[in-house]
Amino acid sequence: MIFLRAKRSILQNALLLTCAHLFLRCVSLLFQTVLARRLGAGSMGLLQLLLSAGALAASLAMAGVRTAATCLCAQELGGGRPAGIRAAVRCCAQYALAASCAAGLALWLLAGFVAERWLHDASAVPALRLLAVFLPASSLCAVLSGYCTACSHIRRLAALEIAEQLLALLLTLALLFFRAGDSPARCCCAVVLGSGLAELASDAALYALFRRDFAGVPRVRADGMRARFRRLCLPLGLSECLRAGLGTLEQFLIPWGLVLSGLTRAAALSRYGLLRGMVFPLLMFPAAALFSLAELLVPELARCGAAARTERIRSLAAACLRVGFVWTAAAAALLYLLADPLGLLLYGNPDVGLWLRLFAPMALFLYMDALVDAMNKGLGRQAACARINLLTSGLDVLLLALLLPRLGMAGYCISFLAAHLLNFALSLRLLLRALKLSLRVSSACRAAFCALLAAGACRCFPVPAAPLAQAALFSAVFPAVLLPMLALTRALAPEDRLRLRRAVPALDFHAK
Repeated sequence: MIFLRAKRSILQNALLLTCAHLFLRCVSLLFQTVLARRLGAGSMGLLQLLLSAGALAASLAMAGVRTAATCLCAQELGGGRPAGIRAAVRCCAQYALAASCAAGLALWLLAGFVAERWLHDASAVPALRLLAVFLPASSLCAVLSGYCTACSHIRRLAALEIAEQLLALLLTLALLFFRAGDSPARCCCAVVLGSGLAELASDAALYALFRRDFAGVPRVRADGMRARFRRLCLPLGLSECLRAGLGTLEQFLIPWGLVLSGLTRAAALSRYGLLRGMVFPLLMFPAAALFSLAELLVPELARCGAAARTERIRSLAAACLRVGFVWTAAAAALLYLLADPLGLLLYGNPDVGLWLRLFAPMALFLYMDALVDAMNKGLGRQAACARINLLTSGLDVLLLALLLPRLGMAGYCISFLAAHLLNFALSLRLLLRALKLSLRVSSACRAAFCALLAAGACRCFPVPAAPLAQAALFSAVFPAVLLPMLALTRALAPEDRLRLRRAVPALDFHAK
């Protein structure tokens, strides 16, 4: 059967998924650039607020369901029970569709209230109702994507994600240029409608492939499947719902606090749109590699845990931490170098570069937090992760409410740094204690030293005035200095370098 064939290693799958995610982020970044130039920072702020409200409804609709689908399918796959995989997907899909229909109905009915009281723009009602209509499609996509991840259908998942993103881009651009005009509300509707239609097409393809995988597999009732689903999904789902609520409150607190600090509402929305719609997509672009690895670690650690392969778990976690520290240090240094040219090249806005340079060092723990959180979930520490996430989200909201009216954007930076750094520290402590590992500080310090040395080498050259020439110079010099230094300082262990050399041929996408 297709889901019981020999699979690639986790690193090979991670490389494949990373290539797909980097491509998707390039497309998304290009799309954000087009939107920003067409709508302006103020309308981008309205769009980000609208998407934050939609994200809250989506969290209520599918909170925890993808992680539950991934873990349950991985456990059934590890036990060689294909009928159990089918039962797990059916159980997760039933819950996801019921929850998403309820959340969609609530969003539809409350669209007017949300638009007037939260967004302060009644014209956003149609876009909110469109978000409500497409919630069931999003929830079903989450379940089927979790199944693909658990069963190592990475080629399939990557191809469908790329096709969905390209279709969404084409549909949205067509709607923007032929139907939306200059109205911010219509532009928001175009973005939501284009993405929703593409997601429907992706759902249809995923379901057809799922049916093909299980042709001839009998339908059975897996004993205890619903109870296992509840144990996995409900604590994690409750945590994600609460965290999403706090996150949405945080997003609405930012323009509110900026207004209280002395800015006009238009200026506050413009500043918010610049950060969320321009700076953060650039900041999180290099994280695609670690997010891909994190997505695969959940089912891999769940399978190893079910088979009691403790040494494999400890070895994998230690290797991921070493590689993760190297990647984050390099990404943070390169983002710092490229901040100004990227802001000018992509958005024609020097303020983007200023803010990106300020946030670039925070990539050191922002990226690693996702990796550590995934490993904790794969080890069954969902409840502890939930407590940590709720604590830090609550702290973030509290600090924003206290500091934003007094300090403006400086208050936002302080609250962002404190909350996310605390989240990473607590999550890392939880992982190290669970695996009885010690943190290799020397490896992290060597990685940071190599990245700083490579960044310093870039500054030794005369910096061209043209942004494109600056970006080309830094992009060429930085890796030319970084890679030899990583080898000289042994920032990566010999076994890590060996794994990487073995995995690179997998980029031809051919099975062994």
